[in-house]
Amino acid sequence: MTARSARSAALRGLAAVAALALSITLAACSSGFAGNEAGSMRDAAVAPADGSYEIAATDMASGDAASTQSALTATGRSVISQGSIAISVADAKASAESVTLIAKGLGGYVESQNVSGESASTQGASLTIRVPASQFDVAFTELQSLGSVLEESRSAQDVTAQHVDLQARVAALQASVDRLTELMAGAATTSELIEAESALAARQADLDGLQAQLASLEDQVGEATIWVSLTVRTALP
Repeated sequence: MTARSARSAALRGLAAVAALALSITLAACSSGFAGNEAGSMRDAAVAPADGSYEIAATDMASGDAASTQSALTATGRSVISQGSIAISVADAKASAESVTLIAKGLGGYVESQNVSGESASTQGASLTIRVPASQFDVAFTELQSLGSVLEESRSAQDVTAQHVDLQARVAALQASVDRLTELMAGAATTSELIEAESALAARQADLDGLQAQLASLEDQVGEATIWVSLTVRTALP
């Protein structure tokens, strides 16, 4: 076997082992939450004195249920807080402005707003506000002061396991991308470079997708969402 063909074979072997390592690692991340142990493979290239290449694979034990629980305890819980409140007010437009001030005062913002009705007596407003999760209950207290509460609901969804799982998957894919980037740097021929680029493009696309999911989840955890409905109270006949 020539030196060029040996390098090409080594490149293909490394890419294959990297793919196997990634798939097993991701499977281990998911099964870890159920308390099962899983194994993953870590690849290494060994260059003997004669210049030929061999692919060595070593077992790498994954974390068990106990270590997973420790991670959850150490990082705290990840909770998505959401709620809605319907309020009867004297002036919907003015109250909508008050809702905006409440959101901004708590370090949040108005995500969407709609005011309907031509006259003050027929106006109504609906707003979606985002506030820091730590200010969720405070926001409700301040909103309640705007008028008579007609309806109110709150919910808290614990997504800690999903959050930790996504973080682990992103880390595993990032490691794979870094390894393939190293392989590209060491490519000696055009064909080797094309092989490495193809594998890297696929891994990078997967990584981008998971990073987007993680960012979205962390946004929902960090900022609570509250839907506010304002209606004008009608005068008694």
